[in-house]
Amino acid sequence: MTRRLIPFYREMDKNNPGFTLFWDKNSGRVYKAYHKKVNQLIYWISFALVLAVLRSIQSLDLPLGSPVILTLLLLLELIASFFIGRKFYKTYYFKELKEIFVDKAMFQDYLTSGKTMLKTDLIVTVSLLVVFALALVLFLLTYWIIWYLLSFLMLVLTDHMLCSFSRDRFKLYKHE
Repeated sequence: MTRRLIPFYREMDKNNPGFTLFWDKNSGRVYKAYHKKVNQLIYWISFALVLAVLRSIQSLDLPLGSPVILTLLLLLELIASFFIGRKFYKTYYFKELKEIFVDKAMFQDYLTSGKTMLKTDLIVTVSLLVVFALALVLFLLTYWIIWYLLSFLMLVLTDHMLCSFSRDRFKLYKHE
């Protein structure tokens, strides 16, 4: 049987990677997932490599002669971003999932604090969707590969954010 975990509280700190609390609706158990700490050396090396690649392809325009090729390219973007976003979400949160024990009062406190997390997540998701749509429109107007890559990145991040939304999560805060 698969667990349906609902994220309901997140704590982040500048010096500490933070954690997210998940609630298993079926069993009533609460789990804590520590966020992965980013290796700064790998981050900066990746940043430099991405910058170098973007500078080398900045003048590239995609020669899309037919609408079929354009449709296939956009379909590939949707499918790839869906799977990458889901994989990113699962590896980021579910690597070290540990059960914790909280009493009813602590659970309510976390739930109350987590309501602002839901609002923030919604704002971030909508913002990512707007940037995705803008980048996609600019790509369709110019066929510039940078706009395509930006729209792909925004769609991956949007899919990552959408993984934390469920009907149960909204019901959980509806009664709060």
